[in-house]
Amino acid sequence: MDLRSKIERDLAVTLEGDYGIDATLVGPDGTIYPPVRGRLVYDHAEINPNGETVVVHSPCLTLRTSTLPRVPLHDERWMFKVPKSVTDPTPALFFLDADRPPEDSGSIGFRKYFLFAGAQS
Repeated sequence: MDLRSKIERDLAVTLEGDYGIDATLVGPDGTIYPPVRGRLVYDHAEINPNGETVVVHSPCLTLRTSTLPRVPLHDERWMFKVPKSVTDPTPALFFLDADRPPEDSGSIGFRKYFLFAGAQS
């Protein structure tokens, strides 16, 4: 088994396994894609401009690139339907944060999407 196959197998377990959630993607043109599974965290650590680690209270969705019907670009207005919060599984629409390009792992095969709640325009 080559390295790419091993990584794909590992990502299927770590991102889509027991703790994965279903995320529905809505494209910029309104196309609703079939749900994909990924890892969603509502609070995540970031390093601020002063070099300090801070906890950010906003959702961050990590998806395996190979499961996406199309990879969202950072300047497109994508929406993701995911649970509202850890304690409220009701689906809610969040927008891809267009001000922050998604973190791209390069050749490893996953992307992080930072989301924000907002009024649909």
